[in-house]
Amino acid sequence: MSVTTKTNNLEAVVHDAMERWTVPGVTVGVLHNGEVQTHAFGVTSLEIGVPVRPETLFQIGSISKVFCATLVMTLVDDGTLDLDTPVNEYLAEFRLADADATGKITLRHCLSHTSGIYGDYFEDFG
Repeated sequence: MSVTTKTNNLEAVVHDAMERWTVPGVTVGVLHNGEVQTHAFGVTSLEIGVPVRPETLFQIGSISKVFCATLVMTLVDDGTLDLDTPVNEYLAEFRLADADATGKITLRHCLSHTSGIYGDYFEDFG
């Protein structure tokens, strides 16, 4: 079954969810048997009304942490990932300025925010 067949009802499902959650725009990616499709819906901003495109970048917020942690923990439950394995064993391209830290930071550190990486650090919280 192709990814197109799998996504026939996607537009209706996405529009219903957008209406329910008052979301102005969203991009959805579907991966099925190695085939990728991206779909864009709505607008980037209600103020300017620019249509969302598959390549539109969205600023993500705290909800992405929950989504990512849920996915990681699902893979931990499946035995695919281990929380105490260094990140660079899963992501070979993961590199930090401190090579020693690169090999020591684990998934557990990342999920619990104890790796020492500042990421998108904002000192002024408004």
